[in-house]
Amino acid sequence: MSGAVTLAAMGLFVLMDPRAQAFWGARIGDVVSFVRSLFPR
Repeated sequence: MSGAVTLAAMGLFVLMDPRAQAFWGARIGDVVSFVRSLFPR
């Protein structure tokens, strides 16, 4: 239960803070580009 509460709090933080949105958006973009590099067309 405490894990769910922690995830909910982090989700609210990311939704409300533009700096957190930029940070996590860049991290997710890095992960997506890495995964795409593993499977060349």
